[in-house]
Amino acid sequence: MSNITENSTAYFNAEENARVIAARMLGLKRSADGSRFVKAGKPTITIADTYEKKGDPEVYAQLQAGFIAARSDGFGKQFAGFTLAEIKSMDRDAVKSHKLKLCAGNKKPVTKAQADKVEKFKAAQGRAHNKVSSGMANLRGTLSSLLAPFETKTIAPNKTPKAPTASGKDSQTGNVSTDTEIESGTTTETKVSVLPPQIRDPRLVKLLNTVAQYDLSGQARFVEIMAIAIEAYNKEPAPTIESSLGLNK
Repeated sequence: MSNITENSTAYFNAEENARVIAARMLGLKRSADGSRFVKAGKPTITIADTYEKKGDPEVYAQLQAGFIAARSDGFGKQFAGFTLAEIKSMDRDAVKSHKLKLCAGNKKPVTKAQADKVEKFKAAQGRAHNKVSSGMANLRGTLSSLLAPFETKTIAPNKTPKAPTASGKDSQTGNVSTDTEIESGTTTETKVSVLPPQIRDPRLVKLLNTVAQYDLSGQARFVEIMAIAIEAYNKEPAPTIESSLGLNK
């Protein structure tokens, strides 16, 4: 087995194992045929727990500790000479003591060099916080995709369209997309587009408005497919979306 194959195997195993572990925390397990996750017990975490101030603070602290333990060595000492574990473990007194050290015992910087050191340390604290926040966001995305098949959504019945006014114009007011078109089929068509004005290609407008009608599970699946396509598109030379998805074979 070549080194590339070993690394590839390790990567995909890690990706799958991470998903299985996340499922376990949600009280899920693989089905007997391995095709999906099924409920198996009481969850130990919720999606809210991945936010610093939304869920159980003790659970968040444990999730944060797990991320730091797993990633600290990999980040090195990029946080003003500290590792992620070191800078995140500093309490208020430790931070105050370090700033005094940077200022040569003064409560505030008295030279530009001291001020620069203090600002560098503050910036490092911010980067460390962002690293943890990104880790929690990644975990949150995994949890959301795992729970998507279990979400139920009630779709309101279609309303009867308003009759045209005497002048022949639709009585609807507001921003109406001129890029959407009616097509036959069972998918409910979105009449009013809430997409940003930068989205101008009528095919993309039609696609996104159609996806907006999917349930949470369908939208999660669409995101996974598009993530693969976008990653392939950003490579050099840039392939077409069709070739990245294998649609033109």
